[in-house]
Amino acid sequence: MDNKEPYQRNRNDLLRDFESQLMFMRAHMDQIASGNREFYKPLSINIRVVFHQTRKSHSLLNQLDIENRIQMASTSSKYSPSNLIPHTGLIALSPLSNFANYLPIRDTSEVNFLNYHQWWDEEIVMSNNSGKLWSRKELVTEVANKDGGGHIDSNIPIEFYNLSYRNALGWKFVKGSDEAGIEGVLGQLCPSLPLGYPNGRELND
Repeated sequence: MDNKEPYQRNRNDLLRDFESQLMFMRAHMDQIASGNREFYKPLSINIRVVFHQTRKSHSLLNQLDIENRIQMASTSSKYSPSNLIPHTGLIALSPLSNFANYLPIRDTSEVNFLNYHQWWDEEIVMSNNSGKLWSRKELVTEVANKDGGGHIDSNIPIEFYNLSYRNALGWKFVKGSDEAGIEGVLGQLCPSLPLGYPNGRELND
């Protein structure tokens, strides 16, 4: 019987894994940019690996011990409960002649720096036309855990299903479903990942 202890990853191993996840994200973003929208689903897995922390699953940021030291850049517009229309903090409509696409907001002229928990768990980046709210964490884990990122659930929350496949944002002239909206949100997360280390220090300091 093999009683060997498991190998414990060291910091260099984790840094290599972090760079690999960033590489995977860029590759998936290239696919999305070339028109292969379904690549937002595997992209959700890479984002989850870096950020999602639970009692049983430890994010790369946590394992690198920088989770509570980094500042994340947010370009999301601020959610207002008094606004009666759906909130799309990270995406914008790009209208064409008879339909529109949802595109990630690339304007970084107004950037707010948030800590990890504010950026991942708390900031509202999307709402639908019935008032359901989503944080970055909620959107990413819905895609990764239930809608084809890493698993396909036979039952998914109705609000998320409507958001993904029934245009729950309510823009009637939009062609097709809201897949491009979620794709845009996930795509907008990626440019924020490698920035914001405290005092300008790099990950391996």
